[in-house]
Amino acid sequence: MGKHLNKKRRRNSHSFETAEIIEFQGSKFETARALPPIKALNPTQADYLDALRTCPQSVVMGPAGTGKTWIAATYAGDL
Repeated sequence: MGKHLNKKRRRNSHSFETAEIIEFQGSKFETARALPPIKALNPTQADYLDALRTCPQSVVMGPAGTGKTWIAATYAGDL
C-alpha cells in the first residue's frame, strides 16, 4: 500500500465521538486584565497604534525588538 493511502486511512480512523468537551466558565481576561491602555513609547509606535485603530489591515516592518508583535498582540487582547 502506498504512503498516500496509509495517511488517508490514518486520518479517517480517528474517532471524534470520544473527544472530551470542556466548557469554560467566564473569561479569565475580563477579570484579570485591569491594566491601563497601551501607550506608545515613540512616534513610530504611535503611528502603528493609530493604524491598528483605524485600518482593517496593517503591514508593519522594522527591526527586531521594536515592539511590533507585542503591540499587536496586546491591542488584540484588549479588544
